Amino acid sequence: MHKQHKRRVEISGPGTTKFKIDNRRLVRIVALAIVFTMTGTVARAQKVDRIGVVTAGGAWYEVIDGLRVGLKQLGLTEGKHFALTIRDTKGSTAAAEEAAKSLEREKVSLLYTTQTSVTLAAKRATADTPIVFCAGADPVELGLVASFAKPSGRLTGVSTGTPISL
Repeated sequence: MHKQHKRRVEISGPGTTKFKIDNRRLVRIVALAIVFTMTGTVARAQKVDRIGVVTAGGAWYEVIDGLRVGLKQLGLTEGKHFALTIRDTKGSTAAAEEAAKSLEREKVSLLYTTQTSVTLAAKRATADTPIVFCAGADPVELGLVASFAKPSGRLTGVSTGTPISL
């Protein structure tokens, strides 16, 4: 697990806009989205839901660490209620598609993607697995969701780069 030294993480890379993430707020939102996606499955006795995490690596590991903290704050224990299966694509879109396909074949409960390009790759590569995303661009404009108020389909998540008005 990577240590979290700052409350805000600056994320940038090739083809991305530089922005800062307030880990605590973002993690709570994403953790809630994951809990709502798993609604009904958490209540089943002794079932450990597998969350497939597809990440571009780097600073995004701090977001994953924060996700663990957020899920713990919601009363979910790693190993008892959920298990994270992390695939680091090292920024490769092709590797992100293959990781998402592989995790879907392994029947994970849902996919969690940590970057817009990874989310787009996971959407293209999968057909049935729910996806909870963290996107830096507008997910409505990208066609990830129908709207912020009613995402519909199998994708939901948060956008860190677009003001949200419902």
